[in-house]
Amino acid sequence: METVLFRVTQEALTNIIKHANAKNISIELRQVKKSLQLKIRDDGVGFDLEEKRSSVERRGSGLIGMRERISALNGTFNINSTPNKGTQISIRLPLENDNE
Repeated sequence: METVLFRVTQEALTNIIKHANAKNISIELRQVKKSLQLKIRDDGVGFDLEEKRSSVERRGSGLIGMRERISALNGTFNINSTPNKGTQISIRLPLENDNE
């Protein structure tokens, strides 16, 4: 799980640096009940999700790899992006051993 979270964060930051032209980035990792939540936000140029999906089908993307890594751990992966307003990636991974 640690390696997956590291790689997904690494890919997200690489994408932000290459494409977002962001001035601010935030990363939040926290435990909520029986899951880990990771949120990565930027205030960059954002993108149109539907347009991105169609271009991903043609040439592949790091976003696919991120989604597959999280899915392999029975997690959820969501992207919210608005042109000129930034992007947020939200991930939730279930914890098998939680003492709460």
